Amino acid sequence: MLIGAGSTAGVADAQQPPLPDVSVTAPAVQDPYAVGDPRAPRTVAPSEINPYYGRNRVDESMFAEKPCSETRLATNVSGGKCLEGYKIESKIQSSSAGPCHIQLDVVMGSTATYSFEADVFVFDPYLVGSGGQTLPKGCSVGKQSDYDLARLQDMNQMTRRGSNWQSYVKNDDTGEVTAEYSDGRLNCRAFRRLGPNWHGGVVWAVHASICRLDGSAVESADTHSMLSSLKIRVYDPRGNLRPPEQSIMYMTPE
Repeated sequence: MLIGAGSTAGVADAQQPPLPDVSVTAPAVQDPYAVGDPRAPRTVAPSEINPYYGRNRVDESMFAEKPCSETRLATNVSGGKCLEGYKIESKIQSSSAGPCHIQLDVVMGSTATYSFEADVFVFDPYLVGSGGQTLPKGCSVGKQSDYDLARLQDMNQMTRRGSNWQSYVKNDDTGEVTAEYSDGRLNCRAFRRLGPNWHGGVVWAVHASICRLDGSAVESADTHSMLSSLKIRVYDPRGNLRPPEQSIMYMTPE
């Protein structure tokens, strides 16, 4: 009986059609920062003086001009130009969190009184990625305590033309670094300013240069006017599940 039952079961099993091989794959969520995505800022190799997995030297000829409404740094100066620079990957990573996205963008322009160029390193501290991931703990823009005169001089195309550098001041309490220089007959000033503190770093860091067009010295009022014209877009819209109203939309460096 046992043998008969076993044989019947074997025949029944033999009559069952084979089950097809089925594999189920969840639909991929496109990462807007992925390689090849035309919307994504470009990622570059590290430099020896950069605390991020990226590069912090402004190479204007390598940056893409974009409408100021699309970049993370904008100016209200008429005729101002906005450039999208590098997307920088921070060294801070975590298996349970998303990547630490830091963006480098640039603005430049002129008024009747002065010409200027400024760049920003900025990240969105409240970003929620496409998989619901928040930023890794410790994600921030580095304060770079070793930021010095040499880095001011190599900051952008305006400072790289500079000569007769003088009046270098570094404030260890605020992180601000300033110096004066000449660009031909023009008197200029270069400086760095740090934003709000965040997990050992800051939310943003601005580097700027400004030159008076009449040959006179740059005044504090000129610097104030230039910084007041800038707008930092802290909110990162790329792949961000958090709505803008639940984040920091804009800040000004002044």
